[in-house]
Amino acid sequence: MHFPVNDGLCTRFATEVILHRAPEENAVRIIPAADSSPERREKVREFAKTSLTHVQIPALISEATGAMGLTGNSTFSREVLQLEISCPKLLHLTLVGLPCLIHRPNKEQTEDDVKIRKELVNAYM
Repeated sequence: MHFPVNDGLCTRFATEVILHRAPEENAVRIIPAADSSPERREKVREFAKTSLTHVQIPALISEATGAMGLTGNSTFSREVLQLEISCPKLLHLTLVGLPCLIHRPNKEQTEDDVKIRKELVNAYM
């Protein structure tokens, strides 16, 4: 499974890859942030996809970035991209990719960016 990478750019949201043994049925969804409004929750629910193949993953991550409103120089998201992969012979395993940590704001990243990243890491710990 290949994830898109760029020099000097890190992921701006958490990504969960959930592998489990089951009849083949894959899903991609965005999990809304805990403090999301009902309207926002409905909007991210519209992103749900099925019939995922590994070739589609880079395009889906790019599409999810847009669905989370992370275009241009926008900040980080508290929403989570969840990729659920099922196959009759898979082992049960969940991997979580988080944005890299920063300790203080700079000219490219705000105090809110620092806060969101720490919140994401603490939520998974």
